[in-house]
Amino acid sequence: MQRMNRLLFGGIATALAVMLSACGTIRIEAGAPFDTAKLEAALRPGISTQQDVKEALGEPYGKGGAFLPFHDAPRTAWTYFHERGGIDMGKGEMNDERVYLFVFFAGDKFDSYMWFTSALAPLKK
Repeated sequence: MQRMNRLLFGGIATALAVMLSACGTIRIEAGAPFDTAKLEAALRPGISTQQDVKEALGEPYGKGGAFLPFHDAPRTAWTYFHERGGIDMGKGEMNDERVYLFVFFAGDKFDSYMWFTSALAPLKK
């Protein structure tokens, strides 16, 4: 019986490996897209409010606090995150882009931001 279970498990594992290698591309997407250009176009430090930021960028992925070297006091921080990419199972290739945005507030007022990406150039759609 144990030998039969091993043979069955081995057959299922082999079948899965063959099927996955022929699957094509597996797409990955996490977080929500946001437009960093809206930071410069729609938001003004010391004037724009948290509501203005929500209207421009949407609901943040996370909320917390930060005290960075360029801050004179601790700030409220909102985090935005978006990841998209794919794994080509046939070729064994992977491309992925992650974009992180941190928006800082002094009280209720937009104060500053910092963003970065993992890609040298935007991924093709």
